[in-house]
Amino acid sequence: MKPKEAFPWKNHPLPLHILDGAWASEWIAKEGFHRQCFDSYNITRPEEVRTLAARYVEAGSHIILTNTFQSSSFALRRSGWEKQWEAINRAGVRLSQEAAQNKAWVFASMGPLLVQKKQALAQKNRLRQSAQDQARVLAESGAEAIILETFSHPLETQIVVEALLDILNDFPLGLSGCFGFGENGFFSPEGWAVQEFIQTYASYPLAFWGANCGASLLQTTFFLEFFQAHSRPIWLKPGMGTPQLENGTFRYPFAQQVPWKKLFKPGVSFLGGCCGTTPAEIKRLRGLQGQFFDNP
Repeated sequence: MKPKEAFPWKNHPLPLHILDGAWASEWIAKEGFHRQCFDSYNITRPEEVRTLAARYVEAGSHIILTNTFQSSSFALRRSGWEKQWEAINRAGVRLSQEAAQNKAWVFASMGPLLVQKKQALAQKNRLRQSAQDQARVLAESGAEAIILETFSHPLETQIVVEALLDILNDFPLGLSGCFGFGENGFFSPEGWAVQEFIQTYASYPLAFWGANCGASLLQTTFFLEFFQAHSRPIWLKPGMGTPQLENGTFRYPFAQQVPWKKLFKPGVSFLGGCCGTTPAEIKRLRGLQGQFFDNP
């Protein structure tokens, strides 16, 4: 189940589309922080996954993601769900499609494998195969696109991006890096400068690119211009800051009165939120978008 029309990739410029918000933050707010594999909920607690996705659709998201951020076989082995990787991915797409009810497009989420350079070099073939297997299943299951989210390690990113481009042909692939404010600019947790990220992938045949998670919305405005120097559609999902535990509840320092309009800029075609962004905040964003733009 998906919108009657395919996503309008050929529209230039691509208008602003409102994304969803956080998924894991919603589980954490409800259950507290623990080491449970949230992706496994696709097959163990499907109704809860469908309900969360539907809340973003009801809030006005034009695009919702899938609960598959850590659903590669490589990533799932850390939590003991490796043998169920295919079922988890197929269920992830289906649940988001059911929640969308022809009102939103579904893009599939793939996250980093969180490996260091030495491990990435030693297990390059396994990383490639795991990423390709997941991407094939997500595409076959009916997702409109795949977004590689929160990538921060240069070598791992290169391995995964090139592996997927080898098999996806014309299927839309997006890449989103994770950058935070450092002493001399914006860098990933592994020290990858946002300018280096952009320079590296400017020539790759990606459908869209951008940043999510690490930087706050206001911080994102400072490096947005580097992406705007290129014609590729920009994807932004800024985080609401590092969560702080107060009276048994996680609070996000930037989650109040987010100045979304500062990101209503040329080239920004996809806008939503990462950690700490709730359906209520996405509803506010959609309302602001309606004041400035025609709906796509």
